[in-house]
Amino acid sequence: MTEEEILNTLDNSNDGYYCSFVELGHVYSYLIDTRLNVFRGDRDRWAIGVERLGYNPRAGAIILDINYFGNCLTNLEFYNERPKLLQHSSN
Repeated sequence: MTEEEILNTLDNSNDGYYCSFVELGHVYSYLIDTRLNVFRGDRDRWAIGVERLGYNPRAGAIILDINYFGNCLTNLEFYNERPKLLQHSSN
């Protein structure tokens, strides 16, 4: 997979196949921290995980969202034929 193909995947992350791209400026969550993890495997396999840690005053909780992209992801949970965003909250 070329750099152009990976960037095209991220640019079109709202096309119904991948999770939507991470919202760093979410209106209901104050950004605390963010992390980008890039994985490269053999035979042109790759994955990117973006962690977004934020405080949601409406819920009164710190929430960790994980967005993921790649051509080797397996065992994903789906909702409405789209991979679900991983989310964990802590009060």
